[in-house]
Formats: sequence, C-alpha cells, structure tokens
Amino acid sequence: MTADTDIPPRYLLFGCVALVAAAGIYLVVFSTAISPGSETAVEFDGQFEMDEDRFHMRGVIIPVPSTEPGIDNISVYLYSEDGELLEKRPVGKLNSGVNTSIRVETAPKYVIVDSPDFWTRSDIETLYYYKAGTFDGRPNYESKWVSSKTEFPEFHKTPT
Repeated sequence: MTADTDIPPRYLLFGCVALVAAAGIYLVVFSTAISPGSETAVEFDGQFEMDEDRFHMRGVIIPVPSTEPGIDNISVYLYSEDGELLEKRPVGKLNSGVNTSIRVETAPKYVIVDSPDFWTRSDIETLYYYKAGTFDGRPNYESKWVSSKTEFPEFHKTPT
C-alpha cells in the first residue's frame, strides 16, 4: 500500500496562512505576558558577575519609555540571604538612563532598584532580582516585576 503525497495547492496555502496566523497570535500573547502592565517601567540593562571573588553589578538603569520625565532618588539595594542590607548605593536621578557600577565582597541574594518617588505614582513598575542558584560556579539571578512597594520581599517593604 502506498500513500498519495500529492497535496492540492489550496490546502498548502491554507496551511501556511493558518501557521502564520497562529505564530502571530502566539507572539502577541507572549509579548503581553512578559511586558509590564503599567505605562512606565524601570529596568536594569546590564550584568551581574563575579570579578576576582567580588560581585560586580555593571550596566544602565533605564526608564521605559525613555522619554519619561526624570525620577529622583534612585538607589540600588543589595541584601543578603537573611535580608540584611549589605549595601545601599544612591545612583541619582533617572532620566534617559543611569550608568551603574557596584562592587561588593559577596554576591547578594537580592538586588533591588527602588526610589521613594516610584511609589508616589500609580503607573510605574520596577524589576528586582534574586539569586536563584548558581550556573557554572557563578550566581544566577532571576527577575520579578513589582508595581507596589508591598510586592517587594518583606525586609524591603519598610523605608530604608
């Protein structure tokens, strides 16, 4: 018994159109799921790495969209596994982006970009990062969006 492999062109065309439509719907749904829901997002675009047994955070803190009016009092907070503040580093006013380079002795469990000025607004989200194990002997960080101070880890919810 042999199978007939001749597929009429109209079925091929229909299959291609259905595949493109499904891919388009998937991309729209997926990008919506990973994008912040507010009008302004504050992100860190950079690297967390170990340099000579020291943790190094290097990159740019940016507002999205980049046309956002400046936000004052931006700081980076580094916390240990048990919630102890290892370092608070003021980085200034956030306009189109703030270059950031922070070195500390040990890799923190949490890296939080925050400002008291964030929470006077209703349309902002920021990312914080937490160490989720190691990869290749280096700390591996994952991120989480927050749109309210109460969504941070418990030890960072109070003013610092």
